[in-house]
Amino acid sequence: MVTDGADPVRWWHGDQSGSVRPPAVRAVDTSGAGDVFHGAYCYFAAQTGHAGIIGPISAACEIASIKCRYLGTRSWLRHLPDPTTIVSGVRMRGRSEQT
Repeated sequence: MVTDGADPVRWWHGDQSGSVRPPAVRAVDTSGAGDVFHGAYCYFAAQTGHAGIIGPISAACEIASIKCRYLGTRSWLRHLPDPTTIVSGVRMRGRSEQT
């Protein structure tokens, strides 16, 4: 997968490919956003097993977009939602992706 700032994340998996558009935000500081995205993707992919690729990418986009709204490398952390709520949303998106 390839991230590209505010542009869609492009992904390839086996013989499938696609893109996921991140939420639009007023970016204050994008430093570290790619690292946040990839860490969040790994977390959500591990939590949801084989629920599909689009759900974890969408969730990672949400987390990285939160980071971009705040200045600095740690101030955004207090604004994170409960990850269990996001994981259940990822599971639902993964199910609909498989239809």
